[in-house]
Amino acid sequence: MRTQLRFFSILLFLAVTMLVRYSVAIAQDLGEGSVAQVNIGSSSITWESKVSNDGMVLKISGPNDFYFEQEYGVGKNPSFRFSDKANGSYTYELKTIPTISKQVKEALASVTEENRYAVEKQLREAGKLPESQSQSGAFFISNGAVVNNDADEVDPNKDIQHLDDVIANFSLCVGTDCVNGENFGFDTIRLKENNLRIHFDDTSNSGSFPANDWRITVNDSINGGESKFTIDDATAGRTPFTIRAGAPSNSLYIDSAGDVGMGTSNPVVNAHAVDGNTPTVRLEQDGSSGFTPQTWDVAGNEANFFIRDVTNGSKLSFRIRPGAPESSIDIQNDGGIHFNGSGNFGFGTTTPQRKMHIIGSDGKVSSFPSSLGGKDAFIVENNGNVNIGLITGSTGASALKFYRDGAAGFVGYINYDNTKKTMDFYVEDNGSLMQLNSSGDLSLSGALSQNSDINAKMDIIPVDNQEVLVRLVEIPVSTWSYKDDGADIRHMGPMAQDFYAAFELGQDDRHISPLDTSGATLAAVQALYELSQEKDAQIAELEQQNEALEARLEALEAIVSELANE
Repeated sequence: MRTQLRFFSILLFLAVTMLVRYSVAIAQDLGEGSVAQVNIGSSSITWESKVSNDGMVLKISGPNDFYFEQEYGVGKNPSFRFSDKANGSYTYELKTIPTISKQVKEALASVTEENRYAVEKQLREAGKLPESQSQSGAFFISNGAVVNNDADEVDPNKDIQHLDDVIANFSLCVGTDCVNGENFGFDTIRLKENNLRIHFDDTSNSGSFPANDWRITVNDSINGGESKFTIDDATAGRTPFTIRAGAPSNSLYIDSAGDVGMGTSNPVVNAHAVDGNTPTVRLEQDGSSGFTPQTWDVAGNEANFFIRDVTNGSKLSFRIRPGAPESSIDIQNDGGIHFNGSGNFGFGTTTPQRKMHIIGSDGKVSSFPSSLGGKDAFIVENNGNVNIGLITGSTGASALKFYRDGAAGFVGYINYDNTKKTMDFYVEDNGSLMQLNSSGDLSLSGALSQNSDINAKMDIIPVDNQEVLVRLVEIPVSTWSYKDDGADIRHMGPMAQDFYAAFELGQDDRHISPLDTSGATLAAVQALYELSQEKDAQIAELEQQNEALEARLEALEAIVSELANE
């Protein structure tokens, strides 16, 4: 370390002895830049573009956490109104949106996650994907106005040259403001004047020796500029590293293990960020590579860890609450996702009411059904239509299966066969008990029982059996086939329209309920029974009359016989 300090001391001592009065960096005019000409008006600053672009993005930060960001389209010059802003130092960054052809945009839109970097590299090497250009600077606002540049510059006029080593055994002060009897304290080297720069000018000019020039710059050289420490790439005209005055202690700290601390001098992991309110990492894709701009925040606080979609309304698309169980969400190496813990799992809601609670895009219903019991583990809720879909291949089957603890297999399931186009219902190990096909035919392996409980009925009105019989005999009965049936499948029965016209039973004139047809049949049977009883009574009466006539006839025959014998 002392060898390095001695070398640095020699270098600086040579510099001060070579120049009694030397050149200082010329104060950069706020109005000049590689990307845009900066024009300061009475109430606003305008950046007039000097390069071709498809738009520009202006970002400005200032006192009291002030932040301004605006994108400007092609031909629109960025501007910033300062007359109503707070006093203090402001820093700006201006970036261009590069001009990219339609073909390149289409190529970028079709890339995958696997090849996006390779495609970008190929396009850049081919000169089809220009890089974004940037310009940055600072200005000071005082009482609604930008402070003008009045930096004092010094021109070189004298040189002193030493052709041997220069060694300083004590401290060294370099600069026009150094005084005799300078109090160095513990400083070994001190740079002291109003424009401070250290320039590393590599004069290598042969072979493949590196020759890039670097500069350490302390503070802007303009009145109202930024107080900062920067490392400049002097050859490329870029500033890759900056520390602003007033930055908190340990803003960036690298310990002996290589761990990086941001806001802490005791980093315990590779990257350790500390802040009093929601430490955040921002991931910003700025469009400079041709892809659509998008900004994400990854942050955490006492309420939750979250990912914020800054570009789309700062929505918090992903959250983890403090105290979440171990492996609450566990993604397996086979792609399976496990959800652990005793809490409820919600889609579309932060307050799930059951083990799985899904709320659709139309929002929650007006009131949660009180009839739902604690054993209802799965709920799908939507203020509009609610659909649950099972998707299979063209020849596969979709099934909803039911299991019981301790049972060897399923105890029931509903199965749709995509090949047969049938829906089967299974209970226990008894095969298909009910099948519904695409023609609407329902087949049962047992009896069909329809509810006819008197306690479930209302408006009970007795019918006139004879009237039912009269109407029933007027209904045509035919044999026919359904249009969806095969040609060899025939049925017998009335048409729903005729049955409805006769009795007005059922939901409409296109359907007939078996309960209604059986009811009409029973009434007709009773009517026939009543007619049969009447006929039986008539027959009995006629039989009695016949018997009386036979008796009278026998008596007459006897009288006639006696008269004949006389």
